[in-house]
Amino acid sequence: MVASYPIANVSTVNISLDTTAIDTLRIEPVEVHGSAAKFADLALLEADYRKLLAKNMNTNFLSGVVITPVSIGLSFDISSLYSKLSKSGKSESRRFNWLKVEILERKLDDLWFSMTNRYSSLDSINIKYYQIYYRPGASEFLTLSEAEQLNYLIFTLKNYKDSVNIIKEIVSLPQ
Repeated sequence: MVASYPIANVSTVNISLDTTAIDTLRIEPVEVHGSAAKFADLALLEADYRKLLAKNMNTNFLSGVVITPVSIGLSFDISSLYSKLSKSGKSESRRFNWLKVEILERKLDDLWFSMTNRYSSLDSINIKYYQIYYRPGASEFLTLSEAEQLNYLIFTLKNYKDSVNIIKEIVSLPQ
């Protein structure tokens, strides 16, 4: 019996059960695509974000006030009002906010890991602890200039080198 399951960023996983011994499971090796898939995934997220942005994800559904000699009226943008009040519109709004945060986090990860690998002289274990412990917030760090980002990196590297043992205890898993 052979089953194939498609998984994101993986070509195919084939799991075959041996009929002579039911309790054995043989998994065939699979080719996993690396960083190119990560950038393609980010491009898909950004395309989905732009698509939701084009669907009037703003909350400004009151478009104007109409005053005539007879009466006063309000004009509404019906699609924005519908997306604000309907169940599908609320779920699209949640997805829109999630996409905004996810795109910022991925851009921060790309920038943060490349900067720390390029400018620090730490070995592989210490640099992982440093990257986890001193990872900045996405919205604040991405708005800084490159000089301010490097200043943050240098300042936190000095702090890390002063207190390596304490940070290792905090970041490491309990044994």
